Amino acid sequence: MEQTSNSQWIATDEKENNMKRGTNGFTLVELLVVIVIIAILAGMLMPALGRARESARAVSCLGNSKQMGAYLMIHASQNRDMLPSSYTYRNYGTEASPDGSSGTGYIHWSAVVTGRETTDGAAPTIEKNASFKSDVFKCPSFNPDNTKMGMPGGWKPTRYAGSSSTVTENLDYQAEAMAYTANAIFMPRRKNVTNEEFSNLVRLDLATAPDSEILVAEYTDVAARIMGNSAAGGAAMKSHRPTNALGGAGGLAWLGGEADHGGGDFEMLDYDFMIAESKKSSFTTVGSDDLQYHLLYTGWDRHAGRANYTFADGHAASFTLKETLDPQNYLWGQRAYAAGGQEIKKPKAVVP
Repeated sequence: MEQTSNSQWIATDEKENNMKRGTNGFTLVELLVVIVIIAILAGMLMPALGRARESARAVSCLGNSKQMGAYLMIHASQNRDMLPSSYTYRNYGTEASPDGSSGTGYIHWSAVVTGRETTDGAAPTIEKNASFKSDVFKCPSFNPDNTKMGMPGGWKPTRYAGSSSTVTENLDYQAEAMAYTANAIFMPRRKNVTNEEFSNLVRLDLATAPDSEILVAEYTDVAARIMGNSAAGGAAMKSHRPTNALGGAGGLAWLGGEADHGGGDFEMLDYDFMIAESKKSSFTTVGSDDLQYHLLYTGWDRHAGRANYTFADGHAASFTLKETLDPQNYLWGQRAYAAGGQEIKKPKAVVP
């Protein structure tokens, strides 16, 4: 009888303990400990997951850079080894208006190398929806600071409906989201007859070191760094403009075929100087020399402090800004091919 009584007591104690623990077998304290551990693990994993996502986006962007290299190599092979200009006016070279005007829209190199451009006379009366969709010219990490002028993936064309209060039609032959900009030493501005005085179309086989000279770079996603670099910038996003990393006489910048650089030698740009330039609070001052360096157009730190570049032999690779500006291996070019082929010399001491 005693044994039966003890068994009943044991069973009763276990039942009470289970009731205290709850139906899931855990006390409230134990549950809280598990929740805290999960939160700590999640906090540790989230940065790693974020880095993994960005790494995947950077790889996708690098693939785009390689595809653009293929487009440009094919274009050159079909055009006597000649590269396209970064852009021209749509009505450039017509008898009625040899210089043309930006009001009729632009023909951008993205349209030229994909076979989407056309020549349509003194006014764009045939095609008023000229922009086109293409993932090749979009970077998945590109997030513009001005969503009116840009969209996820890239900047809108200059003459793109809704990008400014005066634009109601898509007049530019250009990818509708553009995250990449050409190097003007290879693909200069050649928008009209007047600009021919300052820039020439470039034959790819003239490149001194094509495997280490940048042909295409990534655009910055900071609108002010593109809009504030020339007197003609106005309020429109100039997403057709090329970049370059050249200085000229007296510290003047080369405007990529827009005008002469002031004579004298072309010089490499200094890394510390450019970092200081990029940190300025305003880029809207027009006409001052130090606000016209078009290297500011580039997004040199988009992918964890690095950016992707297409080179003049068609391959693509990732570099930091400092690596691209190393005077012992200057990746922005050995010569100013579009401006007479002048040698680019090592930088003199520059004080920001």
